[in-house]
Amino acid sequence: QPGPEDLVRVVIALGHRRARLSAAYQVLRGKDARTGEVNDSARSASLRLFREAQEQVLAVPHWHEFLKVLSAAGFRHKKLIWSEVTALFAYSLFLIGRTRHEVSLALLRRTIGRWYLMSVVTGRYVGGSAESSMEEDLARLRSVASADEFVHVLESLMGNELTNDFWQVTLPSRLESSSARTLSPFFAAQSVLGAKALFSTLGVAELLDPSAASTKSDLEVHHLFPKAWLQKNGITAPREYNQIANLGLLEWSANIEVSDDSPVDYAPRLESRMNWTDAERAEVYRLHALPEDWWDLDYEDFLQQRRRMMAEVIQSAFEKIS
Repeated sequence: QPGPEDLVRVVIALGHRRARLSAAYQVLRGKDARTGEVNDSARSASLRLFREAQEQVLAVPHWHEFLKVLSAAGFRHKKLIWSEVTALFAYSLFLIGRTRHEVSLALLRRTIGRWYLMSVVTGRYVGGSAESSMEEDLARLRSVASADEFVHVLESLMGNELTNDFWQVTLPSRLESSSARTLSPFFAAQSVLGAKALFSTLGVAELLDPSAASTKSDLEVHHLFPKAWLQKNGITAPREYNQIANLGLLEWSANIEVSDDSPVDYAPRLESRMNWTDAERAEVYRLHALPEDWWDLDYEDFLQQRRRMMAEVIQSAFEKIS
């Protein structure tokens, strides 16, 4: 639900390839970007570009198509969009590709969906340097003249960021966190890959669909090693028992049943009801980034293994986004 300030950012990015809000002020003043002088001619030209870009930004069909991009990338619920700045910059790039370079909708969906996931997992537009990073990315697009060039620039930037070292070392290290927002790309990845909620026949994507929301949350974030159980066993620091590698998605009914039981008690019990084949069991645990017989592992060993597996799930989703 972007506000006026958010939309001005998108207008400036589309019409003038600038990211800072201060650029909007200069545009409205009529400051010539080359000479730095304020004059009526520059003001008229800038306002024309601003007005044209605004019409594209506010066009409902464009916005709805962009929401489909987020959905296809697994971000099906607003709770997974923890950085609106990142999402709206992706909308800026979507509009540049769609209205300025006529990138086919199918290719644009794939490219921008992958770009958004990359931006989230790398934290590209988070922190004090967010506007500078956006300015640099927009600058790279100023000389682009075709759809192929547009896609090539973004794919090259993604390739530079998402190296093997990033997936195998950097991302697992970043997942050593208790910040719930770090979970959003993992849950989105599960949606892309068609995962079902743990110990459930219903899909994560289905349960995340806002149109299917009920008065009680159907899908809840669950401590795989319950918090109360960990506290009884000497792990009392919130940062330790709230590690995101200790969290997963369960249906509300299953979460209630788990309560504060040890995983060695509840997990085999719930699993026995699913009647999985060996292949189905392996796939469920792969998509939930859970090691074989994870409930028998030492807690710290479990966290380390799961971080690595979570990174693998996110990488698989990035490669599958279409």
